[in-house]
Parts: sequence; C-alpha cells; structure tokens
Amino acid sequence: MVADQKETVASFYQRNLVNATAEKKYLTADCPFCHERGFDPHGRLVVFLKEGGFFHGYFRCSNHCVPGGFPLWFAKLSGLDPSQIPGFDPDREPFLNTADYPPANSNLEIQTYRESLTNDLLDRFKEKGIGPEALSELHVGFNGRYIVYPYFQEDGNCYAARCVFPGRREDYFWHGNEQFFDEKYQVFNVQDIQCCENGSLFLCEGEETVLALKQLGYPAVAVPDCHTMEMIDPLRFAFIKTLFLVTSNSAESDSSMRKLAARIGYKVRPFRWPVGLAKDYTLCQLAKDKGKNFRAAVSDLIKGAKAFSPFVAPSREYAHFQEQLSMEGGSSYAALTSGFPLFDEALDGVHGINVVGGGTKVREIHFFDPGSH
Repeated sequence: MVADQKETVASFYQRNLVNATAEKKYLTADCPFCHERGFDPHGRLVVFLKEGGFFHGYFRCSNHCVPGGFPLWFAKLSGLDPSQIPGFDPDREPFLNTADYPPANSNLEIQTYRESLTNDLLDRFKEKGIGPEALSELHVGFNGRYIVYPYFQEDGNCYAARCVFPGRREDYFWHGNEQFFDEKYQVFNVQDIQCCENGSLFLCEGEETVLALKQLGYPAVAVPDCHTMEMIDPLRFAFIKTLFLVTSNSAESDSSMRKLAARIGYKVRPFRWPVGLAKDYTLCQLAKDKGKNFRAAVSDLIKGAKAFSPFVAPSREYAHFQEQLSMEGGSSYAALTSGFPLFDEALDGVHGINVVGGGTKVREIHFFDPGSH
C-alpha cells in the first residue's frame, strides 16, 4: 500500500540517522556525511516527508556536503544494503553508459577556475537567486573572461566545460577534450539523475536554471539549450518517477520540450509560463522579479505542472465541438452560396471547403443528384 511505503521511508531514515527530530512534513538530524568530507560537523540533514508530495523521501544537507537525493542514494552514500531500502528493485537494468573515459581529466583546472569568481559575478548570480553554496557544489568558475560551467560525467570527472560570456549567453565555446563536446555528454550536473532514482527531478534549459533550483535545495540537471533537450536519450530517466521540464518562454523551447516529452511519456510535467511574459523569460528572471518570494513562486509552478499528454484535453475538445455546432446552426452558415444556382442546388449551399474542377474549355457542368436514384 502507498501509506505503508510512506511510513517505511520515514522509519528508514529514523533508523539510520542520529538525533533525528520528526515534524509533520519533514525530519531533521545530524548530517552523517559532513565530517568525512571536511565540512562543518554541525551540519543538519533535512528529509522531506510531505504526504503525497513529489519530494517525499528527498534529503539534503544544510552544508551542501553531498548532493541531495532519495533513499537509494542515501543508502549508497552510507554503504547500506540496497535490498533493505524502500523501493529497491533487484531486477532493474540501469542505464548502460558506453563512454570510453580517457585517463586525463580537467578536474584540477576546474578547481582553479572555481577560486577565480569575482565579487561582481557573485552579485550577478545573487540577483538570479543563486548563492555561493550552489556555485561551489556544481564547481562553477571563471577564467578571467568567461563563466566556466564544468560538465562532470558519470565517473565523477570533468573532461569538458562550457564557457559563457556574462550577460551574453549566445557568446560561448566548449573547452577541454573534444570527444566530450558531443551532445550525448551535454548534461550539466548529470550525477543528480542517479541521486533521484524512484523520485523526482528537474530537467532544465540552461545551467543558471539548475543553479537557482539547487540553491533552493531541489535536484536538477540541465542541457545547454533547447535543441539539445530534444536530442537527449529518454532512457537516462528510466528510474525517475516524475520529471519536471523547465524551459524558457519561447516557441522554440516549447517545441523542443514537447518533442522530448512525447518520447518520455506520462512522467513528464512541464512548467507552464503565465500568458503575457516576455519572450525568453527564464526561472532566473523570475527569481529577480520575485526576490524573497522566489521559493513560493517555484512551489506554485510545481503545483501547477500537469502531466504531459500529446492529446487535446477533453474539456478543450468538447468546447471546440460546441463552438462548431453553434457556428453550423447559425443563419450565416446556412446562407452561404457560390453564385452558381445549379451548384448551390446540388450541394445545398457551400459548407466547409469545396473544390470544383473541370477539363479545359468545358462550358457546362452537370450535377448528379444522388437523391434522385
């Protein structure tokens, strides 16, 4: 039963955490991972236990010492037997990664870029709802001219990074091993997919959107642009229960989102922008507009995200049917004529699209009345 599953998740965390305090919608405890990773040992782990929520069972550390995730990810970090974890499926077949990773990587270079972020850049990120915690967790840096977004792969190493000029997202280039410039490697913060098995995840257009969501504590991955989004392999998300799609407010992005959603299916829930927003409006622009109310605005978007369907909603289809009946029942529809008496008599007027053709130099058209035979 679903209720039993929820209770099992809560009791699982309580058994494996120290100084756990249960509230109505969440549980807090000492973070078991901070000390071994060199963070403040007084960090607190928060587990969300809201009934019926998309993030039931999701945990995150207040120090961002490890990526947040769901019970199976907690078990892997803690070295627990996965067969004892709620939701574990021993017969699942994980996504097969066929990448041939080279021995050399860019990890040390990325570290030097992380230490070069200027105060001006930090202020720019802050306006977009992005703090130093998210920037540090995702290893974002600066090379003196371009912001450096490192694309770490499933093996935990970075082989290529996307460098974007501040304020001009169209001005960018890829840096590093050219093998990893290919679209199949262009998933920013790809590790969060593994962290969210049996849970919810955001797939975003643009790295800044991921950073804003990570600052709020949500799990998220990104592709650099909408065209890459429609090319991503749906099998990557085979074990994600709910996938929120967050794109910019444009026809191109909406089209790419729909193409991917149609390939993934029911688990997709796209964010829908209100009518009247500027073209290319993004989640980071929402953060600038909402300020301290940004978290509440994102919560509203989550609540309003409906499961994707390629079919027209029954309510819209019914409304269109009623509108068609109303139009056909009006006097203006019945009074339409072509101006050719025989034609109008044979077809009882002009309705919809009528195509009339005849051979060259034909001067007479004879109409056949099926009702006379």
